[in-house]
Amino acid sequence: MTAPFRYRFVIAVVIGVVCTSSLHADYKRAYYEGYQLARQGRDWEIVAAKMMEALKENDREGEQVVLTSANTQPYLPYFYLGLARFQLGDCRGARENWIKSSVQKKVVLHGREREWFNQYSPICELTVPIEDAIKQTQSRLQSIDDLARDPDLGKVWNQEPAFAPALAKLRQQLDQTRTNLQQAREAKVEQEQGLLTGVKAEATELSDQADLLFKTARGRRDDLAALRIANEKRLAEERKPALETATVESKPIETKANEIKPNETRPKDTRTVLPVAPPDALRAVAQQYGKGRYREARDGLQSQAVPVEWRAHAALLRAASAFSLYYAEDQKDRRLLDEAIRAVQACAQANPDLRPSPRIYAPPFIEFFGRHAGPRHATRAGSG
Repeated sequence: MTAPFRYRFVIAVVIGVVCTSSLHADYKRAYYEGYQLARQGRDWEIVAAKMMEALKENDREGEQVVLTSANTQPYLPYFYLGLARFQLGDCRGARENWIKSSVQKKVVLHGREREWFNQYSPICELTVPIEDAIKQTQSRLQSIDDLARDPDLGKVWNQEPAFAPALAKLRQQLDQTRTNLQQAREAKVEQEQGLLTGVKAEATELSDQADLLFKTARGRRDDLAALRIANEKRLAEERKPALETATVESKPIETKANEIKPNETRPKDTRTVLPVAPPDALRAVAQQYGKGRYREARDGLQSQAVPVEWRAHAALLRAASAFSLYYAEDQKDRRLLDEAIRAVQACAQANPDLRPSPRIYAPPFIEFFGRHAGPRHATRAGSG
């Protein structure tokens, strides 16, 4: 090895040693500064920042480090980071770092560190499950809110004490549990563990009650949905009409024939007959009615202009739609029933011979039509 080469090699080694020593000095300095503040019980945010800075360079907890010329201590950055998290109100962060510390450290905590750990760790072992129970309860209450907006369950939600009143009570209990947790964390350390034990029992019971209400509401929703589907299927089976062709059956409407003058031939038929197929607007309404979409059928009749010769049939469909909608919505809106009566009367006035077919309309509506269409229909409704 030549002299110049040996010289350059020595310089490189010296620089490497200096750089390595500088890095080690950086993490020791950060740890020492955070350590000093922690021992003084102040500036916990700075303590956390210093410990994280030290951990970036050296995360081997438990080894001995020389902090000053006369001070050698175990290197415990995870422990002190956990202590800082605790003092800042973050029990979850404290617990996580203490777990890492217990896994890595090679020495048993002694002196002040052991006192802190024995005093604060049980508090976090209670606080974290309480926070989890509160979070789970909040999630369950949101799911219950979503169920309450279901079309089937929503019909009974406010009427049954097991649902809306029970949910309101759970919300009050949740707010109280949050308040109790905050008060316990703000109490003196020697009182905190006892207070948190009571709050944990409250939070656990609250979570169980929310879970039970969710399961009860979900089961009731499923039952109501199954009942609705069964009713729709039954009504569809009762109707069985070919709604694509004719919506109703009726006798032709007769008009007066012109007076026959002498020597004139009488027409073979003086009646005006309805078109074979209904107009598209009325056909669309009939399809909606046949599928059990009574509100859509009713709204369609109100928004569409129907030719004069089909107004009786439109009135019949309007009556049937309003009548079926009244019972489908648990008979809550009396105005629907009044609308059905008026439509029946309008149908009878427009065409006294028109009556609902049993192939299309359910027996309850046929009987309703007969009662409100007038004496002429009382014995004839449903006979066509």
